[in-house]
Amino acid sequence: MYNEDTYRILKPEEFISCGDVVTRDIPVPCFSASFDCKKCKCLTAYTVTAGKKRVVIITKDGRFDLHFPQFNCVECGEQQFANEADFVVSGWWPSLAKIGSYFVSTSLLEMWRHLKHQTPGTSERKFVQTLSEISKIQEEIIQVKQEMGQFYNGLAEKKDAILDEIKRCSAAEKSFDKGKASLLRKELARIDSLLEDVSS
Repeated sequence: MYNEDTYRILKPEEFISCGDVVTRDIPVPCFSASFDCKKCKCLTAYTVTAGKKRVVIITKDGRFDLHFPQFNCVECGEQQFANEADFVVSGWWPSLAKIGSYFVSTSLLEMWRHLKHQTPGTSERKFVQTLSEISKIQEEIIQVKQEMGQFYNGLAEKKDAILDEIKRCSAAEKSFDKGKASLLRKELARIDSLLEDVSS
């Protein structure tokens, strides 16, 4: 998120709504294999929302902590939780025979199958370690972005303080203050250059 007054990296669960940062629980992207509302007998009209239970999905891009999906009938609001068939049809394979808290994407399983056939010596353990490294790199990128956001905000605050000091020195009568204002303008130009680099 960026504007003239603030710079901040949004977390995966944060979004912009009407100019404010809001937190949303994100459900596993899933659709019902056979939605059937017991209350109003509606067969197709439902929305997907996040349940309370946390689940982990593993994809080619790494690990993501999301929420268990639930289907809400558009007509009457009746709620149904996703079952094994819903996950499998949506491309998520449970790590256990019963629904657990870990799901693996079909595309990742296909990639592993092709790797095993094309490069028979590939180690499953090393493949899992590679996925773990990808997740760590993504976490490090988020951390660096957050640190850059703090650096930007610190520069912006320093710029405001220098502007106030330049105004004070420019209004003063003493030649010392006039010279200080000239030096502060050079510092201000340097900060503006840094702010431009950070925001680009």
